[in-house]
Amino acid sequence: MSQLTTGLVITGAYADKIRKTLFAQLKDNIKKGEIPSQEVARAIAELNRILYHILVEKLKLDKGDVVRIRIEYNIENNKIKWKYENLQIEIFKKQDVSGIISEIIPEIEKLLIPNYVIEKISTTIFGDHIYRIKLNDKDIGKIVLTMINGELGIIHGALLEPSPLIINKRKITIKEDIDKFLSENINDIIASAQSVESIEAEKVIKSIETLISR
Repeated sequence: MSQLTTGLVITGAYADKIRKTLFAQLKDNIKKGEIPSQEVARAIAELNRILYHILVEKLKLDKGDVVRIRIEYNIENNKIKWKYENLQIEIFKKQDVSGIISEIIPEIEKLLIPNYVIEKISTTIFGDHIYRIKLNDKDIGKIVLTMINGELGIIHGALLEPSPLIINKRKITIKEDIDKFLSENINDIIASAQSVESIEAEKVIKSIETLISR
């Protein structure tokens, strides 16, 4: 059993991609005389006719829409037989977003200063103050502040959205209520965070979550 896959291709070009891909897959078979090139061309025409019926006549896709097609096939007695029961088609429709872009242009400066909010989860017996970080009412990260003495603490945390970030461990001086200080300074704290891969931010968040039950 072999499989033909087009990769991502616009609807207007899927037929050419099918042709190029199948001939490339079977070039050695053709050279060895195991299958005639005319049979490959016939099978291509057959498959493209079925795909045209599905994509154009049934789904009425635009030529600019993107598709990814997969189908298995067998070669039996010098004939290509498509396994239509295993045909898979993924569709990615083109969408005009110019209107949305125009709408947000006046708001860009505002969007670049996210309104992060912190919400206290708990304080451990070891003095770890644990908070969730929220943006537009969505939980996007965790932060922990561990007080060393009356005014000195160590802060650490991570966010997953809008971009994965790690707030590296550092000392901060707090001369007021801890919750009030973090609420007023969370944007500045996050502004100095380090950009990382999602998996790194997830590890930090999970490590903070293990403190919650302490």
